[in-house]
Amino acid sequence: MARLLSLTFALVLALARPAAAGMVTLVFDDGLRGVHEYALPILKRYGLPAVSAVIVERLESDNADYMRPAQLRELEAAGWEIASHGATHRRIIDVPPLYADEAPARWRADPAAPGMVQAYVPYAQIPCVAQGGARLAAAASPSQAARKPGLYFFDRITGELHVNPLPGVAEMPLACSYEREMDESRRRLKTLGFDAESYVVPYNYMNDAVLALGRRYYANMASGYGGDGLNHRPDRHGIIRSVVHEHDSAAELIGLVEREVRGKDAWLVLCLHDVGGPNGGLGWEPWPAAELEAFAAWLKKSGVPVVTLKQGAQRVSRPDSSKP
Repeated sequence: MARLLSLTFALVLALARPAAAGMVTLVFDDGLRGVHEYALPILKRYGLPAVSAVIVERLESDNADYMRPAQLRELEAAGWEIASHGATHRRIIDVPPLYADEAPARWRADPAAPGMVQAYVPYAQIPCVAQGGARLAAAASPSQAARKPGLYFFDRITGELHVNPLPGVAEMPLACSYEREMDESRRRLKTLGFDAESYVVPYNYMNDAVLALGRRYYANMASGYGGDGLNHRPDRHGIIRSVVHEHDSAAELIGLVEREVRGKDAWLVLCLHDVGGPNGGLGWEPWPAAELEAFAAWLKKSGVPVVTLKQGAQRVSRPDSSKP
């Protein structure tokens, strides 16, 4: 009788837990154009979804290396999740953590150039300087910056930012914090028609402050390394990723999934960047399209579930203990 009760109790516990993971997620960071050109058609052929984690500033720019909103909508229509990778791709150690920590720069007249102003501004925060919502543009020298309002020159030796301010715009705030990175990226994506529920931490740089902000602004958050590189009942805001490098082969990833994931209680989240064609790809560690094709074909044939971040988090995550 006691043994029957213990078996019944074990069965109840098993049914109460989420189903075993045994699944894979592909996350493509940065929003580079090769993801639309190569990864989308490959994964569509096999009916597999993925995640595109975009840098909002690049998405909104005219930089041809990055996807535009219309291309992201094609990904979304194919079952992909659109996630935030930050407003400008900064680490929390480069900027103040919170809105409350943002401090205005102390501007003063530039003695070497009448009409210009200068202030000490940490290099990583230069893009935060704006006038009336307009971003300033870099000049090659102080004399070049002095020729046109809206230009700046940064002296890397002294740390001084020399600015030729726009006429009629008094304020020049230093609006820069990691909280702004998270909050603005989510709001700006919403304006573009994308409801980003997941945040993918830039540079996979994670600490307690990032974790606390992620819980405030996003339903899910993925970052870098931890443990064995696999997820076993993770906190929704502590999802671990494993980086795929340019020279990693599909065979190596297949072996990893066979050993550690297939039929087991493990969720493998892969961190990729651009996908390159015959002439290579852009950015850091682009993965060849031929390797992605081989891996996708095997995943489809193997029956290992391929899910987005929000799908995976819904299936395996434990409740967030930080919330009442």
